[in-house]
Amino acid sequence: MNPQTYARLYGAPRPAPGGRATGVAVVAGVVWGVVVLVLHGFGLLAFVMLAGGESAGELLVRAAPAGVPAVALPAVVACTPAVRRLTVPGRFLVTGLVALPVFLGLALWALASG
Repeated sequence: MNPQTYARLYGAPRPAPGGRATGVAVVAGVVWGVVVLVLHGFGLLAFVMLAGGESAGELLVRAAPAGVPAVALPAVVACTPAVRRLTVPGRFLVTGLVALPVFLGLALWALASG
């Protein structure tokens, strides 16, 4: 697009802000790293249960009542207007802070009940 046309339509070009949320991004990465490790533990638990002879249908029936709300809660929080106004690293941090206790609680529950 012609720079003069762009300036008339949208105003003067402004550089995107950057570099200010690096600490937030690092913390969000650490939080989501822990969440992913917990999710890998759930995958390992499911694999062990399937290898031990439990059918996939029974595993789905047992895991779905706990898994669906656990996944839905961070997704609902990420879609709220207050979170959508945050920067991208801020969104990841907030949803990670919501997902972390949910998945850690499920992991402890699975460990205690199994």
